[in-house]
Amino acid sequence: MPLSSYPPAIFPKQVDSTMMACFDSCEKKFHNEYIHGLTRSAKSPDLHAGGVFASAIEAAGRALWIDGADLDTALQAATRKAIKEWGYYDPPEGHVKSFLNMMGALYSYFEEYPPHSDPIKPYMRGATDGEEPAIEYTFALPTDVPHPVSGDPILYCGRFDLLGVLQSKLFIVDEKTTKNFSYNWAYQWGMRGQFLGYCWACQQHGLPVSDALIRGVAIQKTQYKHMQAIVGYQQWQIDRWHENMIKRLHRMATSFALDDWEYSYGDGCSSYSGCQFTDLCTSPRPENWLGDYEERRWNPLAKDPALVVDSEEEVALTSRLDLQQLG
Repeated sequence: MPLSSYPPAIFPKQVDSTMMACFDSCEKKFHNEYIHGLTRSAKSPDLHAGGVFASAIEAAGRALWIDGADLDTALQAATRKAIKEWGYYDPPEGHVKSFLNMMGALYSYFEEYPPHSDPIKPYMRGATDGEEPAIEYTFALPTDVPHPVSGDPILYCGRFDLLGVLQSKLFIVDEKTTKNFSYNWAYQWGMRGQFLGYCWACQQHGLPVSDALIRGVAIQKTQYKHMQAIVGYQQWQIDRWHENMIKRLHRMATSFALDDWEYSYGDGCSSYSGCQFTDLCTSPRPENWLGDYEERRWNPLAKDPALVVDSEEEVALTSRLDLQQLG
């Protein structure tokens, strides 16, 4: 429901790569979106579609690698999951990521990468009752940066689609949906903190991971295109990323304690389709615009992290930490 006043300022217990990137782009945007939990009332069609696609991929993977199903049965499980997760959502008219287009992309993905002939297979990790595939690998790791309110360690967390094995080597495997492939699509991941952070997290679990396989799916009105990129990270890159992540967490905590947030005055205001908080930042009385927003607390461990929730406690309850399964 639209707001009449600012929601309470809450510093999150857990931070992910999306939040990090937002803070780098504009501290004030981070303050609005992740401290006050402001969001435009309309749900992002890209976030919703991406969450549904991830859920369907996971459902297919579990059917294939846990239940031993054939591909047709796995796709039926994926379709059921997608229908449930999509719900009654109606994207903007003409938006390419409609339900039918997303389902077409799902089937096209498995035509491009048939599971039983795909050279990359799920890593089998230990569990209490045997082994299971590392599908939807989830982590939440304590850092040495104290939360500015509770004093507990801030958690760095995330989730990716699969920890895979290719020629006896471990790979982060993650799918990315897009509308089209830019000329540098395959080269944009070399400095992507998201994947460096995934490698660091796996290493904290004792797994020698330093490579990522990113599979892109371009969803267009009349066709689907596929592209993949393999990126190898040197250990010094992963270590440097970790040092930088810690510094940024300290800056976040200090900004919260002082209630002092810098404005971007640059690309952060106009990137993609423009910042959703422009009306607040260009008004002498930003509270007058709050009726255009509602409260949402980002849940970085959910498949659709942009769900609107009522409180920080609900964010904590919906988070999933599978440390007991991380063989």
